[in-house]
Amino acid sequence: MAVDYIKSLNAGSGLNTTEIIDALITAERQPAADQITSAREEKTVSISSLGKLKQTLSTSQTGITAIEGTTGLTLENSGTAIGMTITDTSIARSFTNAVEVNQLAKAQTLVFSGFTSPTETVGTGSLGFSFGTWTNNSFSANSDRTTKTITLSAGADSLTNLKDAINAAGMDVTASIVKTTGTNYSLMIKSREGAAHAMRIAASADDGSSKLANINFTTNVSGNAIEQVAARNATMKLDGVSIIRETNTVSDLIQGVTLELKSTTTVSGGDTLSARYKEDTALTAFKSLVTNINTLITELTSMTSRGGGSTAQKGEMPGDPFLTAQLRTLKKLTTTPINGFGSSPAYMTTYGVETQLDGTLKINEKKFKAAYVANPDGFAAIMDTRVTTTNSQITGSISGADFTPGSYPLVVSGGTATIDGIGMGKSGTTYTNGIGTTRGLSLNFAGTDASATVYIGRSVAQSVIDFTTEMLKTSGKIETKISTLNTGIADDDLELTKLDERMDTVRSRYVSRFSAMEAVSNQMRRTGEALTNMMDAWRSSLDN
Repeated sequence: MAVDYIKSLNAGSGLNTTEIIDALITAERQPAADQITSAREEKTVSISSLGKLKQTLSTSQTGITAIEGTTGLTLENSGTAIGMTITDTSIARSFTNAVEVNQLAKAQTLVFSGFTSPTETVGTGSLGFSFGTWTNNSFSANSDRTTKTITLSAGADSLTNLKDAINAAGMDVTASIVKTTGTNYSLMIKSREGAAHAMRIAASADDGSSKLANINFTTNVSGNAIEQVAARNATMKLDGVSIIRETNTVSDLIQGVTLELKSTTTVSGGDTLSARYKEDTALTAFKSLVTNINTLITELTSMTSRGGGSTAQKGEMPGDPFLTAQLRTLKKLTTTPINGFGSSPAYMTTYGVETQLDGTLKINEKKFKAAYVANPDGFAAIMDTRVTTTNSQITGSISGADFTPGSYPLVVSGGTATIDGIGMGKSGTTYTNGIGTTRGLSLNFAGTDASATVYIGRSVAQSVIDFTTEMLKTSGKIETKISTLNTGIADDDLELTKLDERMDTVRSRYVSRFSAMEAVSNQMRRTGEALTNMMDAWRSSLDN
């Protein structure tokens, strides 16, 4: 069949150019938009995953912090008269002692009565405080304590003003106002424990008739003062040896252990106090440490998994270099030698730690128990950060995380000390260092100048705590990573905006071109119509 070209021309383009342009724009935009959107979604997923990791890190940190320092050394007490606390794990060891408490230390308490209100004026003047020992009416000053003077001026000379002035004087003295009956009030002044810390109070009133003059205790019976409680020392026996202490808190009797005297003992010979290593206690803490470490290893492994294999699933951040580096760091903490706990390094494997195929840890309990029984104190390398020395007269501690575990030579001479060649600061019998490999070190001297080797050890438990702290801090590694991802999301949003702007330009170009095509099409249509009219007229003339 012959084609009627004239009729075809007369039809015009007949195209829906709007739909065509939309389809062309979509086809050109979609691949780039999909790529940007996919990258943005990955970053969003990563941020969410890092938030979950932060929670896991925080939970594990809390769990490990709760058991850090637990070596299995356990205190036992046959009675209730004496409380015990391990206060220095670096020197605390197993012991058994009989302790008999015959008398508790008391703080002198003086009561001055005769006041009608806390706001009552007592008068201007001063009170002089001295500290020492009363023997009947004889007072012997304590040379280790300085005298203090409290001064009251006009307008600030109420009973409350006096109480506040005493408390603010830094004398280790506590003043309080006690309502006794009705409108009767008393001023109660309490010193610290110990017979040598009794008070001698000398009043110097501007007006001899004022009530300030009555707040006087220059003899054992003075004015309206009542010695409610006399100052006295604690007396006790350690395995039959008589001991006197000024306070009921005794920290220098059993190494590394503080005793709190609560009452006199009632059992003949005293209460039996002891400390012994319990492998079950140590193992429970050890299992908790390993469980928390495994939780972190599992979480990081899952997040960075690339998938593949029969069961392995692709993680939220597959192969992420940041997280894989943190995973390596964490695993290294459990496998590298542990220095600073003696002349030779320690290892987790010694106490039965085995690494499984999936990277997590497992405790061989039989091996642990054998190692623990042989060397319970060595377990500190895993659980208890500590400072030890080769001189029993020198004890120490370490703070912060900016130190390097190891052994360091300490040289003390003429009241100065150097550690690893660095001069230490001194306050009394305490030496400290704030720089270098032993930053945060504090050493206490119980004897004369001496030299020693100082061992500074960071436990595996503390290393993992430090790891989580670094990851979680405000300007830490995770927050830095999240900040980078958020910047990337903002960049992706900007790229989408720029892409849409480019597509607007492309759309304008397509519209222009299709408009020109339509103009040509319309011109052809009009030409076709004219030709058709001419042919119709020609045929009509032939018919006539």
